Amino acid sequence: MASTRLRYIRASLSVSKQLARRCDLIGPCVLQALDYLAIGVHELASMSERRLERLVNPAYSDLPAFLVENGGLNSGFMLAHCTAASLGSWVNFIAAPTSDRGFV
Repeated sequence: MASTRLRYIRASLSVSKQLARRCDLIGPCVLQALDYLAIGVHELASMSERRLERLVNPAYSDLPAFLVENGGLNSGFMLAHCTAASLGSWVNFIAAPTSDRGFV
């Protein structure tokens, strides 16, 4: 899926480069390709956060919670998981398509 997405982005930018040589309007093509790239980054961030959740959650693995033997003051990888979830939410916010808002 990632290779298909990258092939599409590469082809779109190639077409945009050819259109730029002819002085046509290239903005929408570039914006759509970058929107597609942003959606791919969002999917990657979501998958990474979910994998980290499966790693630190004892309900999904045989490992101790947050990868520490004795919880309490030692939070282990809890901060890493919270950071990954926060970054995933932020990427979700900034990956909203902009190509449908018009070209200025």
